[in-house]
Amino acid sequence: MANGGPMEAVKVCKNVAQPLTESVSAKREGIAIGRTSLKVRNPKNKPDETDRKILESWQSSKDEGQGIPDFEVVRLDQETVRFYKPIVLQEVCLNCHGSNEKLKPELKTLLDECYPADQARDYQVGDLRGVFRVDMDRDLID
Repeated sequence: MANGGPMEAVKVCKNVAQPLTESVSAKREGIAIGRTSLKVRNPKNKPDETDRKILESWQSSKDEGQGIPDFEVVRLDQETVRFYKPIVLQEVCLNCHGSNEKLKPELKTLLDECYPADQARDYQVGDLRGVFRVDMDRDLID
């Protein structure tokens, strides 16, 4: 965003974000890093069943005025735990995730080209955008 604004940010997200996440995970055995949402931009980031339960629970909590937890840890199985950290929409995020009507036409076109099945629009500041998640082998944290 700082070097090229929203247009450059979309290109970086499209071409760098997924490989970067995968490379960080590959550097440390027993750890997998990702992000997901109920409204994904990139289909590769779609939530699994556990993600969906966390996201729906947090969204319900927010809708009921109870807020969103700072984090949550879930045991996936005997060997793996998953750490979740919320992604809450900030003002700057509206450049790419705000209402369709307010997106700059050239940015909207680029988003449509890069992400034909994009669901990650029409957010407002403070909305739950999604989560970062880290899967860890239990022996790394015991």
